[in-house]
Amino acid sequence: MGGDNPTKFKVTHSPISSITSIPSSPDTANKTFFLHATNCLGVWGTGIAKALREQFPDAFEADRQSCREGCPPGEHPGADELDALVGTCYVIPTNVISKAAPFSIVCLRTSRGYGRQSAGQAGLDNKDVVLEQTRWALQDFRAQLEELGKERQKEFVVWSPQINSGGFHIPWERTEEMIEDVFEGWEGKWFVMSPP
Repeated sequence: MGGDNPTKFKVTHSPISSITSIPSSPDTANKTFFLHATNCLGVWGTGIAKALREQFPDAFEADRQSCREGCPPGEHPGADELDALVGTCYVIPTNVISKAAPFSIVCLRTSRGYGRQSAGQAGLDNKDVVLEQTRWALQDFRAQLEELGKERQKEFVVWSPQINSGGFHIPWERTEEMIEDVFEGWEGKWFVMSPP
């Protein structure tokens, strides 16, 4: 009955509900990540994304430029570009965000677009597709963290809202279970903010 079963990775729910309340210092900024679910159009228009855009406009611009790389000026990515972006993770380091950024910002690209599809612009993907793409993006994020070194894993702290539950309309518990599955065996910490 004994055995060496690894402890299951669990996210920790925090009473913190504002990005400005996340504990940080210059010593921890390069080990702290704020993760949110995004679309592949580089639009941070509502919820936590809007708050991040207002507080860290350079991070918003970095994500927007990353999403529109290779597109004609003023145009959104086309189908091929969206297919290459969706299910990936884009980490914006502190030095791009601002000189005093409290954390790196992680953009999980979980949907090609947002809202209703219109001419020339992708809409919000259906819930099952968003969840599948979330898994891919989480796997990409974990791989990027592991590239930073196994010995540093215990130092890393991830903060996030209840991703996918706002604008993407997916019950938080489905995404939480996926995070815990993808991050099985990871030694860092993941704190989930309380809804405002």
